Amino acid sequence: MWNFIFDLDNTLYDQFIPFKQAFEICFKDTKIDSRQLYERSRFYSDNVFNLTESGELPLVEMHIYRIKSAMSDFNLAITDFEALQFQKSYKKFQQEIKLLDEFENVLNFVCRANLKIGIITNGPKYHQKKKIEQLKLKKWIAKENIIISGEVGQSKPGKEIFKIAENRMKLKPEETYYIGDSFENDVVGAKRAGWKSIWMNHYKKSYNSNILPDYTLTDNKEALELIKKICNAK
Repeated sequence: MWNFIFDLDNTLYDQFIPFKQAFEICFKDTKIDSRQLYERSRFYSDNVFNLTESGELPLVEMHIYRIKSAMSDFNLAITDFEALQFQKSYKKFQQEIKLLDEFENVLNFVCRANLKIGIITNGPKYHQKKKIEQLKLKKWIAKENIIISGEVGQSKPGKEIFKIAENRMKLKPEETYYIGDSFENDVVGAKRAGWKSIWMNHYKKSYNSNILPDYTLTDNKEALELIKKICNAK
């Protein structure tokens, strides 16, 4: 029997939506493309993730660093105050995030099929739990099957956080798919742990790696049919 474990950010909901909403309030007079700014912000956020996770870099300083650095890439300078105003607006709109319809259908299907499901997500415990509450994910996923890096002290792409999930949920790696949008964190992390992987490649990115996902999807609408196909093939 297959198991399906999900990433959270930018997999079960669209992380760009609250970013764009905050952008339109704080930086509407700039000529920057909001999607490109979002991509650069994520790059800088990922760049210092380990420092943030360990506490070496306070969260507030990370929030300032990532948006100031992203703006700088477009030759625009903002103050720390402006960076924090953006973060305040971004946080507000994160409280309004919605589960993607396509993944609501997926969660309904895997629950009806009585398959094991869970979440592995990188991020601070408090922030990730707020998102999980907002998305009402406990309707489908048991509390103990939600693993947050900031809570367990391990993070993707390290194998340890996947092993925590295996032990907690009694998963067999060869029967477990991890579904996420980050090639490095989700595909590489899962494959190194001996899991299978489904890469939600929303932006049709290329990759240079000898580690390959089992499946690559570029449209959320493809997810349900693929999971049905996997389940019917066994």
